[in-house]
Amino acid sequence: MAYGSLLMGRPCEITQALHRGELDTIQTNEDYDVAVLGEGLSKEKLIEAARLIRRRWPQANILAISAKPLNIDDTLYDDRIVSGYSAKVLVAEVLRLMGAHRRQREGAASLWEC
Repeated sequence: MAYGSLLMGRPCEITQALHRGELDTIQTNEDYDVAVLGEGLSKEKLIEAARLIRRRWPQANILAISAKPLNIDDTLYDDRIVSGYSAKVLVAEVLRLMGAHRRQREGAASLWEC
């Protein structure tokens, strides 16, 4: 959530889920643009979360944070940044993915999520 403060003033609303159970409580009828998967996830949990996001919010871009190569199917995420990133790098990447998502839906009204 600390990085979220850097996105304030941008057309963005942040939803945070710390574990799988919290993902289940997020409304599937909302339109999410970007999901950030943290580096603390094991390979199995990363795959599980990415598959769930792809199923529930198929238009969302997935940004994975990992110091090591992910060694998972490339279709499970859209981009990756290495851990140890600066806050500016994370915010820039989220905004870039939000822009890509917006261009895909040009002209459609939406709720910005990251």
